[in-house]
Amino acid sequence: MPRSFTRIFPMLVVILFCGACAQVQNIRVEPRQGFSEAPVVDRDYWKKGAIALKGGAQTVFGRQCETLLLQTLIETIGNEADRLRLLSPEDNQSPDFMKLADPFADPRSAFEFHKRARMQGFHCLMQASVLDIRPVEKKKGFWWFRGTKYYLNVVVSLDLYDTFTAAKISSQVMEALVKINASTHENYMAGMPDNIEAVDEAIVDMAEEMGELAAEQIDAGRWMAMVAEVQGRQVRLSADGDSGLAQGDRLAVFEGRRIVDGLNGERFIVPGYKLADVEIVAVGADGTTAQTETPADIQPGDIAIPVK
Repeated sequence: MPRSFTRIFPMLVVILFCGACAQVQNIRVEPRQGFSEAPVVDRDYWKKGAIALKGGAQTVFGRQCETLLLQTLIETIGNEADRLRLLSPEDNQSPDFMKLADPFADPRSAFEFHKRARMQGFHCLMQASVLDIRPVEKKKGFWWFRGTKYYLNVVVSLDLYDTFTAAKISSQVMEALVKINASTHENYMAGMPDNIEAVDEAIVDMAEEMGELAAEQIDAGRWMAMVAEVQGRQVRLSADGDSGLAQGDRLAVFEGRRIVDGLNGERFIVPGYKLADVEIVAVGADGTTAQTETPADIQPGDIAIPVK
């Protein structure tokens, strides 16, 4: 046998023996479940939402259009969404900041508004607006048959926000071109618009379509509750008796303290890892009390979701 091989062979035997006896290190015995990994549990829990109008119309006609848009959205979303309590601006339980002209204009203020909404048990916030009602003139026909036709271009919008992440879920903008006659156009330009039935119909149609889509998006989201207070193993959740929670229900609590900054000053919450399971021990009109089996690092702002 060559001398070089006789030197290498014992070394190979030692390496193979050490490899066979080596112990695997850093084993994760209990991996922490991420929020996105948690299965969605469909329970008969009610979500809570609020809608407001970004007003600004300077005429009676414009304000009537805004009112019609808001009323149609409330009715459509209320009928289409599954287990949603939608509060209008006139409701006493609607958040005070939703009565501001545009609560979401300043990103940093909006982040604090979302936090206040979570504390009150709200899952989503919505803002509707009549963006524009603008007269349009078009030439129609050929040669001596050519004439002017008059229209109103109506533009409406609906923004949907998730209070638990402080993110805008969707921003819908729709427009319709409504044909009007010459006298209606003349009155509109003179600042004395008629009650235009075609405009009302267009607003209702667009509001119903936007409301149906918003209802689908709300239904697709998880039911969640925010941790409002922690005292030892006792956890106070921002969900009242109308939410459908009952004694004995089990929830998983995930980190809700991670905040990331957007490009334009926005701030968002990114739910993190699972912290513990809690069990509901009491449900009241102003909140819900749960309890952990063992001490856990749960803090105010964390997020609880139903588990099997």
